[in-house]
Amino acid sequence: MSLLRIAFCTVFGFLTVCYANAATISVKFSDGIEVPTIKVDGKIDFDDDKRFRRIAAAFSTALVVFNSDGGSAFAGLEIGRLIRSRNFSTHVVDRCVSACALAWLGGTKRFMAPTAQIGFHAVYNAETGRETAAANALIGAYLNQIGLADVAVVYITQAAPTSMTWLNPNSAQRVGIEVSVLDTQGTRHAPSARKTSGQKEPDA
Repeated sequence: MSLLRIAFCTVFGFLTVCYANAATISVKFSDGIEVPTIKVDGKIDFDDDKRFRRIAAAFSTALVVFNSDGGSAFAGLEIGRLIRSRNFSTHVVDRCVSACALAWLGGTKRFMAPTAQIGFHAVYNAETGRETAAANALIGAYLNQIGLADVAVVYITQAAPTSMTWLNPNSAQRVGIEVSVLDTQGTRHAPSARKTSGQKEPDA
């Protein structure tokens, strides 16, 4: 295990647990669409970022479609960073919460279906059920790294571990998270997609 992973295991105590069912990561090529779709479906395991990296290495561009109730925050962050570094787009058709939502934020272009559920909450230790300030600080650093303003960082981490902040186009625009809403539930970059302005919320 790398020193970076050991450090994250120390900060994210709950991430030392190995999930029984890792996410399914698959690639799909659709007729008439040149951009491949990488689908991440299911709970995100601590080592899923490694599997995602191996698959993503084959493509210079891709659309990453998420459907997950979360899992390893460390893997979510690493997948998000990789998505951003490779200039991939991200999309949620159904549901993407917690670690999944952090990974989705890594997209240089973000998409969501009109009925998609995208949820955020503060990082917590599964053994104690309590928030961990150090882990949330690392989340904040990641969010700043991908270009989100402080108001977005507060918005993303404000919900308690037992609660959830649900993203919608209006709240996304208010805190400066750029996302386009697709009019259909497909993964195609529809011409009729509505894009939020990504305006920064004025300081109080």
